[in-house]
Amino acid sequence: MLYDTFLLISEGSKPMSHGLNLLSLMSEEDEYAPLREISRQIAGVGVHISGDQTLSQKWKEVNRGFAEELYKKFEAEKYLKNGEELPDDFQTRMKTILAINLACAYEVQECVTAAKDIFTQYKDNGQEIKAELKEHYLQHGNKRVSCY
Repeated sequence: MLYDTFLLISEGSKPMSHGLNLLSLMSEEDEYAPLREISRQIAGVGVHISGDQTLSQKWKEVNRGFAEELYKKFEAEKYLKNGEELPDDFQTRMKTILAINLACAYEVQECVTAAKDIFTQYKDNGQEIKAELKEHYLQHGNKRVSCY
């Protein structure tokens, strides 16, 4: 269902509102596997529509909203800004990491700022970065620091 809906949107056969409605429903999902699949599908649609600037920008805004909802839902900020340990439970840990990755990829301001600050501390002061999030900080934090 996900793939078909997003494929039809990317081909222009279905309106963007179908994707909005589906993402609205999917943001209520609590299991890691479906959330990971949703994130994979929305990235695929983004690739298909990248040639249409207007549609691509709208799609990015929709996904930013979806990512922001997950970021807040899984309280990802406390793991970034406050340095709390990631949850021990595997499912919760993976959902939190996914929420962080999506939030920074779709430029949710709170995530971008936290990644930039932590990367700067890593670069300037050698502050240790949690292993599970190191790739995230190096990818997103460096990109953001380079832009300033």
